[in-house]
Amino acid sequence: EADSALAPITSQYARSEIDSWPQQCVEVNAWLADHQADTPLIDAIMGPSSPAFKKAFCEAVLDKTNTYKRSVGAVINWRRAVSAWAEAQQDREALLGFSPQFPEVPNAS
Repeated sequence: EADSALAPITSQYARSEIDSWPQQCVEVNAWLADHQADTPLIDAIMGPSSPAFKKAFCEAVLDKTNTYKRSVGAVINWRRAVSAWAEAQQDREALLGFSPQFPEVPNAS
């Protein structure tokens, strides 16, 4: 269910790109802290570019990362709340017809 709720975001990207996001973040943070930091993945994604373009690219990666983290956090929060509610039900009969639907994910459009 959580993956389905995040699909409006993740469906825009290839799985290989999504899998590279953590490494992109590591390299972006390293480069923003020290412009001499080694950034092979970022450099390969960007191709030849100026330091100004690299800075703008790195800032855009961080912005998208933070937006995605907020969306994931909202989905996890919702899933945990539903799970806690279900576990707290004394009458298991009430759960038979229960079918939770994730709300619209923030920043998914």
